[in-house]
Amino acid sequence: GQRHGRLLDGGWSAWRRQRRPVSTEPLQPPRAEFVPAPRPEAIADLDWMRAHLADAAVVIVDARSTLEYRGVTRYARHGGHIPGAVSMNWQRHLRGDRTFRTAPELRAEYEALGVTPGREAVVYCQVLARAAHSYFTLKWLGLPRVRGYDGSWEEWGNRDDTPKERL
Repeated sequence: GQRHGRLLDGGWSAWRRQRRPVSTEPLQPPRAEFVPAPRPEAIADLDWMRAHLADAAVVIVDARSTLEYRGVTRYARHGGHIPGAVSMNWQRHLRGDRTFRTAPELRAEYEALGVTPGREAVVYCQVLARAAHSYFTLKWLGLPRVRGYDGSWEEWGNRDDTPKERL
């Protein structure tokens, strides 16, 4: 339920390139209480994925590498991707210096894949780590309905009872 997450565009390298202040002194942040506010509309589980596989209002985005998507590289019992998923490697969000490409560039690339504001987007990768970047990016681009498939390929690709596609 944390609604104010941020990413450092370009990471630590960009911070250093910009000569921003750094310190080796330990910090003592003020104590605060975090009250979780779960947002079930931001998560897809296995049952949700099965129920929406053929739903034209949903687009599934595979944030893994092209070789993983095609089933050539495997980190699960089965290779491939979730049927109907589009491939958008999360690294395509970034320039060579690891900063974000422009919003219009990314929006056009996603729209060409059918990822539009009128559809609900569900992102996944192997364990929802790389896809977290895709989730952030899609929200940054203004998509109103984005979910992360929590089980990702770790769950889907290791099951024998889930459909898979390979290229």
